[in-house]
Order: sequence, then structure tokens, then C-alpha cells
Amino acid sequence: MKKFVLPLITSLVLPVLFLPECSRGERGPADPERWIVFNENWQFQEAADSSVTPGLTDPGGPQWKRVDLPHDWSVEDPALQGPDQVGPFRTKMEGGQDVGYLRGGTGWYRKELVIGGKDQGKQVYLYFDGVQSEMRLVVNGMEAGRHMYGYTPFYFNITPYLKSPGEANQLEVKVVNPERNSRWFAGAGIYRDVSLSIVPPVHLDIWGISVETVSLADGSAEIDLTATILNKTAPDVNAEIMVRIINPGGSASVEEAQEIPVPGNGSANGHFRIIIRDPEPWSPASPELYTARIAVRQEEGETDVCEQTFGIRTLDFSAEKGFLLNGEPVLLKGGCVHHDNGILGAAAFRQAEFRRVRLLKENGFNAIRCAHNPPSAHFLDACDRLGMLVIDETFDMWIKPKRPNDYHRHYREWWERDTRAMVLRDRNHPSVIMWSVGNEVQERADSSGLAIAKAAYDLIRSIDSTRPVTQAICGFWDNPGLEWEDTAPAFARMDVGGYNYQHVHYEPDHARFPERIIFGSESVAREAKVNWDLVEKHPYVIGDFVWTAMDYVGEATIGRSQYSQDPGASLPFHMTWPWYHANCGDIDLAGDKKPQSYFRDVLWGESDLELAVHEPVPAGMHEVVFYWGWPREHQSWNWKGYEGNILSVNVYSSCPEVRLELNGRDLGRREIDTATLTATCQVPYEPGELKAIGIKDGMEVESKVLRTAGNPSRLVLSPERTDFAAGRGEIEFLKITITDAEGLWIPLDSSLVRVTVSGEAELIAAGSAGVLAEGSLQDEELRLYNGRGLAVIRSTGRTGMIRVTAETPGLEPAVAELSAY
Repeated sequence: MKKFVLPLITSLVLPVLFLPECSRGERGPADPERWIVFNENWQFQEAADSSVTPGLTDPGGPQWKRVDLPHDWSVEDPALQGPDQVGPFRTKMEGGQDVGYLRGGTGWYRKELVIGGKDQGKQVYLYFDGVQSEMRLVVNGMEAGRHMYGYTPFYFNITPYLKSPGEANQLEVKVVNPERNSRWFAGAGIYRDVSLSIVPPVHLDIWGISVETVSLADGSAEIDLTATILNKTAPDVNAEIMVRIINPGGSASVEEAQEIPVPGNGSANGHFRIIIRDPEPWSPASPELYTARIAVRQEEGETDVCEQTFGIRTLDFSAEKGFLLNGEPVLLKGGCVHHDNGILGAAAFRQAEFRRVRLLKENGFNAIRCAHNPPSAHFLDACDRLGMLVIDETFDMWIKPKRPNDYHRHYREWWERDTRAMVLRDRNHPSVIMWSVGNEVQERADSSGLAIAKAAYDLIRSIDSTRPVTQAICGFWDNPGLEWEDTAPAFARMDVGGYNYQHVHYEPDHARFPERIIFGSESVAREAKVNWDLVEKHPYVIGDFVWTAMDYVGEATIGRSQYSQDPGASLPFHMTWPWYHANCGDIDLAGDKKPQSYFRDVLWGESDLELAVHEPVPAGMHEVVFYWGWPREHQSWNWKGYEGNILSVNVYSSCPEVRLELNGRDLGRREIDTATLTATCQVPYEPGELKAIGIKDGMEVESKVLRTAGNPSRLVLSPERTDFAAGRGEIEFLKITITDAEGLWIPLDSSLVRVTVSGEAELIAAGSAGVLAEGSLQDEELRLYNGRGLAVIRSTGRTGMIRVTAETPGLEPAVAELSAY
């Protein structure tokens, strides 16, 4: 049996990245002066010439403007609009179908920094959680560092480049998204948080804390905590490390101290073996988090302090027992997600990242595969706090390219630094259960790829031996002549095997390799039942991850269905403008459930019965559903103009039998096909009420109703929170819905809506889940899709009231009042 025991706490830098901007009631940083969120009051412009060097040449172009991070310029509207530029969308962009027709290019950021006199002699670090895609930092005209991967965190010690205390220092960041660099929308700019740290010469190292669970049994947990101290002075010094463990209830449970010598211009580690009595283990059902307060003390007193959250739990993976969390079996109800936040673009606001995780958990998911890159710190913090398991992934390619300007150009030079950054930052998140080194890389089975994979696995295991490593392997569509059997050497190097769309090989591979642990790293919604049956049947198949859990921008529109006179018509992989997002998620771009999500509810036991109606198919046409798509069905009984037409109704149920009623008339019983959990009925449309009733052991145990809505009568504006903390990092989502006089949602409405905001917030995004781009994602107008829309507002940073109004012709305006405190 392969056994992996999860470490406990978040890495040193994480709390300081986001906690100064948390809502009240959330945790804050232990020492706000140690890590300062550095997001506000940057100056930005898109460059007219990408070849100029920051700090040496003015970039030219339009006027500088103030921006507050996170910032993604690709979703902003350029001043020049026309046939080829519609809002932020460049309609004739080369490779636009990959990235949703949203531009890259070159952008410049600058900001002044003044170091106070009290910080004379201290070390100054500038930390970036992510910049999309390639960046250079210049401080006072001198290059201080560069970074080439848009998804990994990084930091620079900028102390050598700074002027004397009291003098203004100019920080400049040149950011380049070279375009044709991604198979999906990446974004452009400093799209994650930036933090500043000013620390004494002897201080805790960034990412220098790790905690591993040694044991969890018999009413106690034994943990191993390591803290690395850096000494930026020439003389050797002695330092004391003090550790205090605070339990989830807020009281201190353990305190220990250790004195260690730290060599001049060197580092030293302090090691602690700590016993925690009556531990409260972390799990998705009970995501209990502890806090470790770690302090460095010298003769002058405490010189550096960091507070970290952590979770206590163990992981075991084996072909015999499957995946055990704290000794209990868990089946991974998984979904793959990209990093974007829909109409917000790539900007990784804390509230947006928490919202994504919350929506997935509310819809039955307990695991996420971050595809195909490390996520933001906020995202992992959300997974820790809300209880979501995570597979953390490095790259979508290695040496061989998938797009001309992608990371393959930098892999040889940068892979080790980027892999190390992911593992060091993320190794202590209780949510992270597995590392992945690649997705469908072309060289996965040749000698060069096997060597690359081995080097990556060895590096990760040298840092963290407590989690399994994996890689997502697909069939050889990109390597003609190779067969599935040729994957054996690649799988042999993994701890757990990731299978993309290959459920047909689970059982044959187990017969050949009985020790292999398998999970479906990608699957499609229409094959959910067969995949999940294998997970439930075999312990060696530990879970299934659908592509995708949520819709994302780019790869337009792989999740579609179309009508054709030819039932065997072959569909192109992508659609072209104005299709701009993938449309393959269980959850749509605005955060609402799609039809396949209702089926999954039944499959995963979240619901006993769901009801869906296929839209009328045009005469003489056939529906052709793309591989990642789903038939055009709706949770709707609103088909005006089709009275008397026969509609196909699907009832999904775990009950053996269902009964249908239409306007109170019994339409008869149907048996549920256990292979599909479906009963399909042909029902003539008439307005009113369609009802499905689940029958088990002769008893009616569950029912679902679809009602025909009347004419549009009301616009409803629903904020997800009515009050939130004032701060430029704070945003709020408001759903827009159109209903009839009785409050019934009108599913197929596409009204034009105008959103205005007054008071202490500004509108930063407005749109819908529609697959067709219609213009700006940031102005006041949006068109509803399936009767729904979404608006996002951002705090001004000041306390006070906020009033949001939504208007559409012919209806009373909808108003929501919120408070920033």
C-alpha cells in the first residue's frame, strides 16, 4: 500500500497576500507591517511598442491611468472601436477562438515606494502571486528580476536597488502577453495580488515553513514543523524560534521554543515535533483550521512574527482500499477548472475565488483539478476554509509546443523554479492532496518525456514526500503509430495515474498492473454515469473529474450542440467569432446550474429526481452534440408557439419508476433505465404544469414541477451579500433575473438591461452566460441569457451605502441597497 500523509499549514507568504483585505470576521495578518498588500494606486498603460526597456525608455501610447490590482487589461474596452474591435473583443484576432478573442500585448505598471527611516537596514521583498504572462521588474532604472510563467508566484529582494530612506523609489513592471501562447483564455496583466515585506536582517524565509503530520490516532496528533531563518548579515547570530499552536476555537494549546545558530549570510532550520491533544481533523465535511504563531527572538526581543493556518489530516492511497482521508474512504467527485472568473476576466479577487469554490461545493463537488496550472493563493485559501480537495498542476506543455508562443519556449530554463514555487507555496494547504506535472503533453511516452517527468517527480518528492504525484495522460491522437499500451512506462513513474477520457482502459489496465491507482483526470458529462459506475465499483479507481466543472472563456465552443440535416455531421473543434467561451461546464459563466448539473445531482445522490425538456427541434433537422456538449434541454415548460408539438421530456431519477402529470392529467408511468438513470417521455406541449413523480416500493417519494411562466413583469436584482467590508479588494456579485407577476423565472428571455451604481462602489463587470460575445463586459448594458444576467461591483474603499439599479424597457426598475462597513 502506498501511504501519503498530508502536511498542515499554509506557506509563510500566503496570509499576508490577502488577509489585509479580508471581510471583517475573517482572519487578518499577525503583523500588518511585515506583509503589506501592495495593490492600490498603481499607474498603468498599454504600450505602443513592446520592444522598449522599462526604466530606460518611455513606452509611449495613451495616458497613464490609475489602477488597483488585481487587474486584467484584456477585458477592458480599448478607446478605438470598430468592425474589428467590439468592446474588448478583437474579432479577427489570430487564434482568437483559443482565448475568447481577448487581446494580449504589452502593458506597463509603475508605482512609487518610500522606505521610512525606521526601516533603515531592513530587507525589502516584493511578492507577486501571479502576472500574466511574462514580466520584468525595474527599480530605479535597474532590472531587479524577471519571470516567464503567468501562473506561479515569485518574489524579489529589492533591497540592493533602493535609495536611502525617505527618498522616492520608482517601481516599474513591464508585462507581455505575446498572444498565441495558450489554448484557453489567460488574461493579461498583474491579475493577482502583490505584497510588500519589510523585515529585519534575521527573519523567517518566504515559503520556509512546513508542517507534516506524523500520526493521527488515539486522541492525539503528532506533527513535525520546520521553520527556516535567513541571516542577511555577515556575523553569525543566535536566534530563538518560538511556536504557539492555537486550536480552531481560538485558545492556545501548545507552546515550544528552540534556540539555533544561524551562520552569517546563511540560513538555518528549526525543527519541532509537537503533540496536539484531542485534535480536530480537517476534512471537506469539517474543514477545521488551526493557527501556528511562529516568532523569531533575538537579544532585542521579537524581530519577526508570522501566523499561519493549518489543518490536521492524513492521506492514504492504495489500489486495495482506494483513497482514505483520515482513515475513511472518499470518492473524488471532481471537476476540472481553469483560472478565469468569467466576465471579470482573469482578475483573482478574493471574493470571486471563494465564490467559485462555494458554487462547486453547493453543487456536489468535493474535489477540483486546477487545469492546467497552479491557482491563486485566494483559491487555495477558499478550498482550505470551505472544504474542497485539490489536485495542483504545473504545466500544459513541456518542450513540445501546443501554441507557438506558449511556455515551451521557457521550459528548459524555468521549469525547476516554477515547479519549486508551486510546491513550496502550496505544500502546507490541507486542501491539496496531489501534485500533477503535466496535462496531455505530447512527449509523454517518448524517452525525452520520460526523462522530463522523472526530473519533475524527483524534484517534487525532494520537497514534499507526503503527497502522490501524477500526470494526466490521454490517447495518442497527437502521436500517430503509438498505442495505449505505450503509456506503461509513463504510468510506472507516477504514484497515481491520471486518465483523460480513457475509462475503457481502467479494467484492462488493472488486470495488467494491479497496483496501479487510477483516477479519471478528465471526462465528459455525457459519460458521467459509466465513469462514476467504475469509481463506485472498483477501489483502485478513486474518482472522476469532469471537463469542466465551470464554464470558462476560450476554447469556443467545445461544449455545444448544433442542428444539421445530416445526423452524422462532423463538427469543427472550435466555433469562430462571435462564439467566445467553452460552454462545457456543469455551472455556467454566471454561476448558474446547467442541465447536465441536474443529472449529476441524481448521479451523486444530491437529488432523487430531476426533470428536463428538450427544446423543439426544427423540422428536417437533427441535433449533433459535440463530445464535450450536452443536448439542448432546459428546466423549462415555456414553449410559446409550439402548442400541440411533441416534446421530448427526460426524467432523471434514482427511483425505479416515475409518473408524469400534465395539468393534473396522469400521463402514465415509466421505468427508469438503470444504465442511464433516465426515463424519456414524449409529451404534447400545452401551457401549465408538468410534474414528474418518483415512485419507490410503490410509494410516491419525490416530485419536481415545471410551470409555464406568464409575460415578463418584474426584474429582480439579488446581491449575494447585502453588506461587506469597505476596501478596494472587496467586490460583490448581483444576479439579475426576469420573472412574471407571480415570481416565476422566464427561462428564454433575452431582454436588454442597464445597470447603474451610486454610492460607495463602482460597476466593474456586467454580462451573462451567453456564448455569443455582444460587446463590452464592463459598461452598463448587458443582454440576459436564459432570463438571467450578472453584475459585479467593487468597493470604493470608503464606508457607506451603495445603490444598484437594473432597468429594462417596460418594467419597473429593480433596486438593491448594500452597505460597505
